[in-house]
Amino acid sequence: MRLSFRTLQRGNAVRDALRHLSAWRLELQISSSPACRAGSRGLRPGC
Repeated sequence: MRLSFRTLQRGNAVRDALRHLSAWRLELQISSSPACRAGSRGLRPGC
Protein backbone atom coordinates (compact mmCIF):
# COMPACT_ATOMS: atom_id res chain seq x y z
CA MET A 1 0.00 0.00 0.00
CA ARG A 2 1.85 3.05 -1.25
CA LEU A 3 -0.37 5.93 -0.28
CA SER A 4 1.72 8.93 0.65
CA PHE A 5 0.96 10.82 3.83
CA ARG A 6 0.64 14.07 1.92
CA THR A 7 -2.09 12.68 -0.31
CA LEU A 8 -3.85 11.33 2.75
CA GLN A 9 -3.62 14.74 4.43
CA ARG A 10 -5.03 16.46 1.37
CA GLY A 11 -7.91 13.98 1.27
CA ASN A 12 -8.67 14.66 4.92
CA ALA A 13 -8.55 18.41 4.37
CA VAL A 14 -10.95 18.14 1.43
CA ARG A 15 -13.28 15.94 3.43
CA ASP A 16 -13.21 18.32 6.39
CA ALA A 17 -13.87 21.29 4.12
CA LEU A 18 -16.83 19.52 2.56
CA ARG A 19 -18.15 18.60 5.99
CA HIS A 20 -17.86 22.19 7.20
CA LEU A 21 -19.52 23.47 4.04
CA SER A 22 -22.45 21.07 4.27
CA ALA A 23 -22.89 21.86 7.97
CA TRP A 24 -22.84 25.59 7.18
CA ARG A 25 -25.44 25.14 4.42
CA LEU A 26 -27.60 23.10 6.79
CA GLU A 27 -27.38 25.84 9.43
CA LEU A 28 -28.31 28.39 6.79
CA GLN A 29 -31.33 26.35 5.71
CA ILE A 30 -32.49 25.86 9.30
CA SER A 31 -32.00 29.48 10.32
CA SER A 32 -33.86 30.75 7.25
CA SER A 33 -36.75 28.30 7.53
CA PRO A 34 -40.17 29.72 8.44
CA ALA A 35 -40.54 27.33 11.39
CA CYS A 36 -37.39 28.71 12.93
CA ARG A 37 -38.45 32.26 12.24
CA ALA A 38 -41.84 31.61 13.84
CA GLY A 39 -40.17 31.15 17.21
CA SER A 40 -39.40 27.47 17.70
CA ARG A 41 -35.99 28.35 19.09
CA GLY A 42 -36.36 25.95 22.01
CA LEU A 43 -36.81 23.00 19.66
CA ARG A 44 -33.89 23.85 17.42
CA PRO A 45 -30.72 24.96 19.21
CA GLY A 46 -29.16 25.90 15.87
CA CYS A 47 -31.57 28.78 15.37
